[in-house]
Amino acid sequence: DLWARGDIASISSILNMPQDHAVFCDFARAVVQQRLDSVLNLDACLVLLPILRDLLSSKYDDFVATALQFIEVLLQNFSGLIADTRKSCSNIPERQLDLPREDRLRKCNACHDHFREIHKLLPESQLGSRFAGFKPTLQAFLTGC
Repeated sequence: DLWARGDIASISSILNMPQDHAVFCDFARAVVQQRLDSVLNLDACLVLLPILRDLLSSKYDDFVATALQFIEVLLQNFSGLIADTRKSCSNIPERQLDLPREDRLRKCNACHDHFREIHKLLPESQLGSRFAGFKPTLQAFLTGC
């Protein structure tokens, strides 16, 4: 019901409990497998990235793999928006008032910060080799904006 209403904030509060990491992984797998990533928006990206960051330190390889896969999906869907927003807003005069743009920039900056934190946590283990192409993609995004 929360998903149908688009209530991402409530979903994240339910899924962001350590004992519910398995539930979050089921949610993430369902989004990826059913290709529901197109219904995600910047707010969802902002809310889900910290949960995914926390999952990267899980002792369960399956949780880490699911987190990496979902982070990759979010990067594919939102890297362009984040980079474009950060670049275009850097040229706006400080006195020009545009509240929606400022809100979008705040969200994009926060997502960028989460991606930077995630980059620092990427596993170097055998699991990391499965996602070897993701690390350079994430690095290119981070240095490009």
